[in-house]
Amino acid sequence: FELKKQLKIAEKRLPEFARDLAHVNLDFASELYVQAYELMKEGKVTEALEVLDNAKLEKSVEDVISTIKVSKELDQKANEKGIQTKKALELKAEGHYLLLEYRQALQSLEIRLELMEELNSVEDTELADAYRELAGVYRDLGEYDKALTCNVRDLEICEELSSQNDTMLAEAYS
Repeated sequence: FELKKQLKIAEKRLPEFARDLAHVNLDFASELYVQAYELMKEGKVTEALEVLDNAKLEKSVEDVISTIKVSKELDQKANEKGIQTKKALELKAEGHYLLLEYRQALQSLEIRLELMEELNSVEDTELADAYRELAGVYRDLGEYDKALTCNVRDLEICEELSSQNDTMLAEAYS
């Protein structure tokens, strides 16, 4: 009696299971998953479970964890390099600005801003400062529309952070 009950439950779940399998995207699936998936699709559950042997899955988990660790290390190194490059661009822009070479300073500041928007470690306050500095150079060049665009972006960032740092918002309005 219990076996018949379990069989009926399995029969009810089978169409739903098949529908779920049909929606799976295998583009980035592991070889183990693809093999087991194909077997499950054919109704070969026992064979699929054999493919998903614990030792194979444990090895797969180890590989994934190792890849994640390497990825995190690379991400950290890239971020550190990005921060050093950002500082170099700041120094270059400052040098050009001191020599009244505003176009060259602007070029370095624009590249720095692009880099900052990609870096994970850049604080929003730093981003607001970068927009404010860029606006100042645009003003010095007489490009007031671009200066205004940068000031507006600076202000937007500061308003988002206003509860965290009200003095920053005051600076943005000045």
